Amino acid sequence: MTVDGLLTHRSPEFEINDALRKAISSRLELRKDFLRALDLDLPLDQISYSWPPILQGINSLKNTHQLGKTVPGAFSPKMQRRLASTVPPRPVVELDFMDALEKLHQIATDCAEATRFPALPQDPLEYQSFLWHFSARSPPPLTYARSYLATLLFHPDVLNASVSLPLVDVKTLVFPSSPVIDPINWTMSPPRNALIPKPPRLQFAMLIDEFVDRAGQAYLDLWVAMGQNRCRLRRMLTHVITGWDLLQADASSIDMDISAAAATLGQSAQIMEFSLSTWVYHKKLWMIEKVILLGFEQDIYLPDEYAGMYLFLSLIATRRKELLKRVEAHYLSISTELLKSRRFREVQDVEEASPFLESLLAETEGTASLALALARFYVICGYLDKLPMPRRTPFSTEKLRYELRMKPFLALQPPEAPPFDDFKAYSQPYGPVPSASEAPPAAFVQDVRDKDSQLWQEVDDRIKAAKTAFAEYKRLGVGTAKADGVKASWEDEVKRMVATCVSLGLAVKEIKDCVVGEGVGKEEGGKEKSDVGGGFKVEIPEAGTGKRYAQGWIVGKVIKS
Repeated sequence: MTVDGLLTHRSPEFEINDALRKAISSRLELRKDFLRALDLDLPLDQISYSWPPILQGINSLKNTHQLGKTVPGAFSPKMQRRLASTVPPRPVVELDFMDALEKLHQIATDCAEATRFPALPQDPLEYQSFLWHFSARSPPPLTYARSYLATLLFHPDVLNASVSLPLVDVKTLVFPSSPVIDPINWTMSPPRNALIPKPPRLQFAMLIDEFVDRAGQAYLDLWVAMGQNRCRLRRMLTHVITGWDLLQADASSIDMDISAAAATLGQSAQIMEFSLSTWVYHKKLWMIEKVILLGFEQDIYLPDEYAGMYLFLSLIATRRKELLKRVEAHYLSISTELLKSRRFREVQDVEEASPFLESLLAETEGTASLALALARFYVICGYLDKLPMPRRTPFSTEKLRYELRMKPFLALQPPEAPPFDDFKAYSQPYGPVPSASEAPPAAFVQDVRDKDSQLWQEVDDRIKAAKTAFAEYKRLGVGTAKADGVKASWEDEVKRMVATCVSLGLAVKEIKDCVVGEGVGKEEGGKEKSDVGGGFKVEIPEAGTGKRYAQGWIVGKVIKS
């Protein structure tokens, strides 16, 4: 008998009370709605209506649970052996009712969120924002919900765009108004005589088509990676970055051909130099930032490595900011040229693209400044012996550990990881970090006790710059950041970033008060005290405990003795 038949069936042999009848009917309705929601052939315009009834049915299930009783014999290892495909069969998983109901509710909630994906504008940047924020949901989406989103992502009706999605992404950043992607280019036919050179505009079209073909796989690899859980996302991104590094080399050669064709037309001023490789490089740097932040989020790095890794994150974000500054300079120059030529429609195209660039610059400036402030914060904590130092084996050296951390980035071109000597010089500016039994370097003691020293001034300036940048990022808004589909999550993320800046500022102030105010004094013999920072300790909040404002940004908690 079908579920619909069970809902209308009434047996004359026995009667049950109305409460129990309604409870049974609600469970049958839930099963019916759940099976409908799992139907992969359901039209995309109907999937958004399939999961809300399940959430209502789960609430009814919870409220009427006391009417039933447990029947252990309803499922047995023998039945599982018939259902399972694994040999030997796994033991029966026994879940508490409330735990199972919570998992079911989480699946339904995450799938209901995933159904918003097909309704997003056909903008690859909107898709990217949705995928990133979906994977960052708390609690993390379960396997089925992520697979459900991947099914929607690669649905033919979703990806059936009139233009290539990578090309839309490229146009948004480096080709706001450019003869390279003028639709007229694709209407031209090649000369019948193969010995005659192709027209420059036809060369533009062929070169862009070639680039889109090469970028397609790398682009899909990025989307597939962002559909995984956060742990696997970090690992997969390190491989995806390698693919984009190869794409950057291909883009450079195509850029040279585009420049040659533009010179023939006399339009070199309208095309940014190495525009395609600039876009690829920006995307690659963005992924490197995310890999580092995911390492902090998942407690991959040890506390004594925080200073170096946040310093590396600041370096990558600064390179991305400089790249965006170059794009901004091109926007200004091309706007000036277009205004002189009275081509106001193309000027409007550039002006419409500018807010997104401003949003990227604000976000990148905030990331670079906050990362550098955290790096200096942990440099101070390290020299004050406030960080837990792990036990090192005699076979481990700083250089080997550095190569291990930077392994995913060592083969990239241009080189992203700095040489070890430079890395050590910046992460340990006062020399090797002393052990617990050793006194900190005299130069460090002098700087840390002086509230007006460059050490404290740099930390305060970077925190202030990060606050200003994130405030500007928030002012520009979610639409400018191409994240309309995840407005609530985006606003919460920006709020947490600002809260992290405030928390770091308070922690720095507390350390400064302890070190500067109480660190200077005289012993009984009249000699100046050599110990510093003895009146407090720093606790590192663990991941997943809710003690971090933002999971990838770790601010140690200062506790005064």
